[in-house]
Amino acid sequence: MKLTISKSKNATLYYVQKSYRTESGKSSTRTVERLGTIEEVEARFGKENTMEAVKAYIRELTKEDKELRRDVVVKFSQSTLIKNDTQRCFNGGYLFLQKVYHELGLDKICKKIEKKHKNEYDLNEILSMLLYTRVLYPGSKRSSLEDAKRFIEQPKANIHQVYRALSLFAEEMDDIQTRSFVCEGSAQVGAEVVICNGVHGTLTFEEALAHSCNVVFAQVAAELGPELLMQYAQQTGIASRLSFDGTTTTA
Repeated sequence: MKLTISKSKNATLYYVQKSYRTESGKSSTRTVERLGTIEEVEARFGKENTMEAVKAYIRELTKEDKELRRDVVVKFSQSTLIKNDTQRCFNGGYLFLQKVYHELGLDKICKKIEKKHKNEYDLNEILSMLLYTRVLYPGSKRSSLEDAKRFIEQPKANIHQVYRALSLFAEEMDDIQTRSFVCEGSAQVGAEVVICNGVHGTLTFEEALAHSCNVVFAQVAAELGPELLMQYAQQTGIASRLSFDGTTTTA
């Protein structure tokens, strides 16, 4: 992973990006995380040795990514007997929810909250566990903890940590729901300069929709990456031809 800087006339935005190869074998990049403006970066990583702290953070992200992609060898013995009264069946149905969970960036939100509060338990594990179990086994928070024991990845948190985590999420809810963007009238995304219909300053995504802010849309598009953006465009029919009263639009 690497640090990428996107410059506009009045603002500079910092992103963490990752290189990968598409299904056709072409080299491409996707945005892993938006770090924000230099003010947001300094507020998060400190004003002293800021870039060194950012690079250390990116190295840690790279290490975690490699750990997730490493090969795992599982050995089986034909002569070993399976003990009675042990769990031998696990539910893997939650795995399809993981893709949606990470595409929404909920894991990154958890890391940001953890860094702020310095808690000793894994917020990401607790939030993902609650979401997966509520979809697969709707019930109480206590029953969610028991139901999660059916998963391949066993929960490490206890019920007291679950309640403390929920208190943190409630405390941070406003920030989670009102993530802000900065529009200075234009922004450079890659080799292109995106021009907006005005200078909107700091605004939420809902406000960006109301103002039809091109700069915010460009920032979101850069974070999603070309493949995921095209996938959503195809799902919504934006990339398809439409006919209205005998008139056909271009794709």
